[in-house]
Amino acid sequence: MHQFATQHTTGSTHEGSPGRLLVVDDLVANRQILRGLLQRYGYEIAEAEDGETALEMIEETDYDTVLLDIMMPKMDGYEVCHRLKSNGKTEHIPVLLITALSDRDSRLKGMHAGADEFLSKPFDSKYLPIRIQNAVRAKRLHDQVEENYYKLKASEELRDGLVHMIVHDLRSPLFGIHGNLELHQVDHGPVPNENEDFVGAALRETKRMIGMVNALLDIHRLENQQMPINATTCDLREVVDEAVASLGANLARDQVRIEIEEEDMGCHADREILVRIFNNLLNNAAKFSKPGEPIDVHIGRVSEDAVLIEILDNGPGIPLGEEQAVFEKFGQASEVKGGAQPSSGLGLNFCKLAVEAHGGRIGVDNRMDGGSRFWFILPILAESF
Repeated sequence: MHQFATQHTTGSTHEGSPGRLLVVDDLVANRQILRGLLQRYGYEIAEAEDGETALEMIEETDYDTVLLDIMMPKMDGYEVCHRLKSNGKTEHIPVLLITALSDRDSRLKGMHAGADEFLSKPFDSKYLPIRIQNAVRAKRLHDQVEENYYKLKASEELRDGLVHMIVHDLRSPLFGIHGNLELHQVDHGPVPNENEDFVGAALRETKRMIGMVNALLDIHRLENQQMPINATTCDLREVVDEAVASLGANLARDQVRIEIEEEDMGCHADREILVRIFNNLLNNAAKFSKPGEPIDVHIGRVSEDAVLIEILDNGPGIPLGEEQAVFEKFGQASEVKGGAQPSSGLGLNFCKLAVEAHGGRIGVDNRMDGGSRFWFILPILAESF
């Protein structure tokens, strides 16, 4: 039988209310004592006479704090507390165990069950309201953080959806501009200008913008697990050679030094995506290195099932504490050294998502003698990890 001091409602505590409490005790007299002590403070108080009833009520209503007697028939307070703290929906609700037991073992058992606080009988009318007030405050802080989190998440989803829509709509006009610029060059040849071929510069920048648009769209597909991964056995030396060739003037072929522990070293990956991963990492290494500085690629086994690929440069390195930030979308190191231009922050984010889509891992650390070491691990065979 449920007993309520106020109307039983479902949902969060009413705005302006000091808090909604659930008192669980098999003895009516004990419940009446707590009601009498707490009603004067304006709390909404519900009562349950056993643990099973309490669990049912908590499923239906959001309480700010549960005052739970230990010594009850059928299901004692330890078991009720354990169930509440083992449930992701209710683990954040403060539980104050009520006990006449003062021995150390009883309190340890309550702590193992997940109790937040203990209330000893007979109740201290001065300290009881303070403990409950603190418990309610902790619950409401949790609720506020959770509410802010979901608001932020909804805002981010709205932003990402808007960005995706805009980026998707940009593809057609960009391809149109790029195509017309190419036709202009074919029809008229290079623009006669001593300082700069403006059409050629516009063509290069348009191509770069198309690359950024495609990267954003691919990142969105990877984030939503919508990009198909057509994994096959890839020869890593061939993949590196293809990536270097695709970078063209941005990277000299003899600038990249490849060291492979075993001939014909391969991995299980989507070849096209793997080339793009190398392309982004090598381009990043070249951008932050001095012209002509060597870039080393080391390839070897990290285990029987996985291959480790390392790209080492001689640039300024990554500022301490920002090793993960560089892999975030639009993320980049706070200090851009060596005259390098800030990037869009998309290339490394694509690498992270693409490597993880293959079941691998990626990271970066600074070398002892200067420069950065970007690394990633991929499976050698299908379903290796």
